Amino acid sequence: MIGYFFRMALVLCLLTPILAQASISTDDLLVLMRRNFAKIEDYEVDMEVSVDLPVLRIPLKKIHYYYKAPDKSKIEARGFAMVPKEGITPFVQFLQGDSLDLRLDGRDQFGEREVYLVSVNNVQASEDSARGDAIDLKLWVDVSSGIIYKGIVRNNDEDFISAIFHYELVDGYVWLPVKTELEIEFPPEIRNLQMLGKDPVSAKKFRDSIKNRKDRIQGKVVLKFSNYRLNRGLSDKIFEDKSGQTAQ
Repeated sequence: MIGYFFRMALVLCLLTPILAQASISTDDLLVLMRRNFAKIEDYEVDMEVSVDLPVLRIPLKKIHYYYKAPDKSKIEARGFAMVPKEGITPFVQFLQGDSLDLRLDGRDQFGEREVYLVSVNNVQASEDSARGDAIDLKLWVDVSSGIIYKGIVRNNDEDFISAIFHYELVDGYVWLPVKTELEIEFPPEIRNLQMLGKDPVSAKKFRDSIKNRKDRIQGKVVLKFSNYRLNRGLSDKIFEDKSGQTAQ
């Protein structure tokens, strides 16, 4: 009997560090998720974007993208170009609110990486988000770096965007994406196309194409990033349009 209790005590002693590592408060989790991108003051990057959506197919588009914290961005491209309004790290931008409904659902493996499974509910993506109301997020978050490997956007209990992120360590201290793959599945009642950019002709064609469709509308967007120039002190003048107004 004494030997049994001794063995149980030994097991508990061995498990204690593991159990402690497995638990993290939601406040500490949020700090972890914000930590990597809090190192960014500005960057510019070359992008290649390919789009395969109904009536909007762009095999390859080259873009030069500028960002300056906290909310300045600009793109340079020939002709029409679209980049998500939230930039190259949309899920991180969604985590900047003061009162987030964030929950840790457990731990799992994502490939060879150990991740936290995180839910964030009632996120207001924009003033006129997909159906005029909030979205929910499900995130796969690296337990060490806090970077997001996968994210799913949900609205009214339906998944409509799934994103996979591939990263590289830039300048030895910030993880930034080198490739983002978006699988998009629109419920046919969605009408707001802000995520598709502001080209009115393409937006109208897309709206017209889904007016009478009862099936879900599927598509894919792939973004590739190269030649990051990180924290070089970008001037505010870069973000001014020809009228002198700041572009965002």
